[in-house]
Formats: sequence, structure tokens, C-alpha cells
Amino acid sequence: MKNLFFRNGFLLLCLLAGLAACSEDDSSPTAIVTDDNNYCLMSYCAGGNYQHDYSLFTSVEEAAEQTKSNPNVGVTVLFSYSDASDVPGHSGVRRYVARNGKLEEDTTFNPGADFKIYDPARLSDFVRWSVEQYPNRKNLFVFSGHGDSWFPNSEQPFTPAALESPDVHTRSTLMDHGKSMSSADLAKGLKDTGVPFEAMIAHSCLQGNVESLAEWEGCARYLISSPFSIPDIAYDYTALIRDLGKGISLEQALASMARRAMSMWQEYEDKDLSSVVTLTRIDDLTPLWNVLKETFAYMRESVDEISHSTDSPAVAGEPFYKGYNRAFDELKSFDG
Repeated sequence: MKNLFFRNGFLLLCLLAGLAACSEDDSSPTAIVTDDNNYCLMSYCAGGNYQHDYSLFTSVEEAAEQTKSNPNVGVTVLFSYSDASDVPGHSGVRRYVARNGKLEEDTTFNPGADFKIYDPARLSDFVRWSVEQYPNRKNLFVFSGHGDSWFPNSEQPFTPAALESPDVHTRSTLMDHGKSMSSADLAKGLKDTGVPFEAMIAHSCLQGNVESLAEWEGCARYLISSPFSIPDIAYDYTALIRDLGKGISLEQALASMARRAMSMWQEYEDKDLSSVVTLTRIDDLTPLWNVLKETFAYMRESVDEISHSTDSPAVAGEPFYKGYNRAFDELKSFDG
């Protein structure tokens, strides 16, 4: 049984690590552009504060510039600016499409006074509009904002009223004016469109965790994310578009994007930022769930076995369950 536990644990780590590689070799292979290499990069952004307004808009603006020399990749943006934004033309909720290397605002878009970016119906509307701008393309979806941890361990006072989803308390994907879009609502907004997605890119903190995978299974083929806090300028979309413009396969382009991000994040002086990015296949996670079920079943069966470990909170000679209890007590003390 112990061999089963260690085997499953190793497989679980491999699955959670996804497809991200740690190599510093960022060379891109030569490829030929075909009709199958046409993409639409949809970016759904909630600023949250002035710094995020600036960094997120800079990212999408630079991505749009790349479409002039890489016309096989289109860019659409929905941006909810924070109340702190005082730059003319950068306030409220606005919608953009890339034209000739520039973000062109959709002047027909009228969000109304009560627009809620965390409403899955608004996300669905944006996806459908994006497909109208760039039909018959492979779709990549980026969501950008302030992410937060799994409810109820979050320090934020996420109440049913705040989430506006009384039956769903899950990880926060983005926050806008003090309210949050749960991972479940993000999945609903995507799935309700019936639009297939090749990839999701989580430009938010704390998204690369198993509970997020459970919510988003089947939403796309690939997910780029990090289980930790990330910098505001998280990913190099310009390089991604250049790679796709060369006809490089999406998996190779996303893997390069993950490597670039890890390399860039290591330059940050903030030691609280962890340079970990995962690229994961999320179209079918059945092998992962099977491993988790086996692992949890073994943990239940082994709680009364004697621990031979001296790693805190375990004590050698005690049953495993006593160490588990101490770990949970310490977690409650930390959260409280």
C-alpha cells in the first residue's frame, strides 16, 4: 500500500505540473502558416486599481500591435477600469478590437450603468461578440484581474450576496469594485456560449490549483496558470502572437510562453512571488481524478497507522491522524 501511495503521489505531481518545461532554451522551431493557424485572442480584464489598469491595458495594447505583422491572430478586449482611473478614454467599461495593429474602441457598445463584469452572462456576450469579429478561428481566452484563494479560507469576506452566487463558493478569478467572479461562474460564462476554446490563460493570482482544474475541465484544451501570486505584467503576449504568426503549434507556443514567464518572474525582487507556471491539458482530467480517489482512499485507510516520520506536525510513534489534526488546528489558527 505504501508503494501505491508514493506512486500515486508522484503521478499526481506530474499531472499538476502539466506540460510546462523549465528549460531556458527559448528558441522557436520553424513552421509553415496554414488555414488552421488562425486565432482569436480574447482578453477579459478587470483593473481593480490604477496599477492594474495600466499594466493590463499595456499588455493588451502591445498584443494588438503584433497583429499588424501577424494578421492570422486577432485580438478582442473587454476592459472594466477601476474608479481610480483618471486617464481620458480609460474609464468605465469599454470594448476593443485590434485593427491595423491598434486597439479600436467599439463605439456601438453600451454597457449601461449596472454592468457587472463578474456576471457570467456578460462574459458570454463578450465571447459571442469576439467570434463575430473573428469568425472561424481557434479561440484563446485570457482573464485578467485580482485572483484570490479558495473559499472559505480566503481572507476576503466573500458572502453569498457579494458573490451573487448563493450556491457557489469557489476560487475568485477576478475582482471588480469589491465583488468577485467565482471560478464556477467563469466556467459557466464560457460553456454557455457553446464556443470551443483551445486555451485559457489565467492572468490572475492563485489559479493553478486542483479545484480550479475541476471547475474548468472541458472549457478548453490547455490552461496556463500559476498556483501562487504573480506579477501584474505576467505574460508576454507579443511573443505568443509572433510564435503563432510563424505557424508554431499552439502547445509549443504556450510552453514557450510559460518558460518566458518563469524566467521573467525570477527577475522580480519581491520574494513573495514564486516563478511557477503550469501548462496543463484540461480537456479530460479523468486520470487525475482516478489518482486522487486512490490517494484519498489510502489516506482514509491509513489514518490509524503509526507514523515513522519526525517531520512536523507528525510525531514518530503516533498514529497519522494526530498529525493531521495538528495540521488542521494550525491552519485554523493561521486563518483566524
